Amino acid sequence: MRSMVLGVLIAALLSVGALAGHHESKVVIGVQHFGDGITKPLYAGNQANVAIWVDYIQAHNDRDFDKIAAMNAPDFKGVAAHGEVIRGSEAHSAFLKTWIETQQTTWKVWWAIANDGENEDGEMEEWLATGTLVTTTNPDGATVTAYETIDVLLENGKVRLLNVASQQMPE
Repeated sequence: MRSMVLGVLIAALLSVGALAGHHESKVVIGVQHFGDGITKPLYAGNQANVAIWVDYIQAHNDRDFDKIAAMNAPDFKGVAAHGEVIRGSEAHSAFLKTWIETQQTTWKVWWAIANDGENEDGEMEEWLATGTLVTTTNPDGATVTAYETIDVLLENGKVRLLNVASQQMPE
C-alpha cells in the first residue's frame, strides 16, 4: 500500500512538473485569463527586473532621454492613461519632453512586482506590475499627484510595452 501511495504521489508531482514546463521550481503567484477562456499561471519573476524599472524611472526624473531611449526595446510602445499610443523611443522622448515642460513632472516608484507568464502563443514573457506616484505642477502653480498603475513588458532587459492607468490622489 505504501509503495502504491508513493507511486501515485510521484506521478502527481511529475504531472505538475510537466504542466509547469520549465517552471517546476517557480512560485505561482497568480493567474492570467485569456479571451478564449484559457487561464495560465503567473510566476514570481526576476527581481533584477524591478531594479531596471527603478533605474528607468530615475532616468525620467533626471531628464536623461538618451538613457530612457537606450532602455527601451526597438519596438517600444506606450499606452498613456488617456489612451494615446506612443510608438518608438523618439516619440516617447517627445511625449515626455512636452509633459515635463508643461507640468514639471516627477515620478516616484511606490511598488513593483516582477512576474512571468506564458502568452497566448506559449512564449514566456517577463512583466512588472507597478505603482508609481506622478506629481505635476501646472503652469498656474497647482500641484497634483496621481497614482499610476503601469504594466510593463520587458524583453531582453528592455522596456517593450507600457500600459498606464491613472487616477488623481485625493487631497
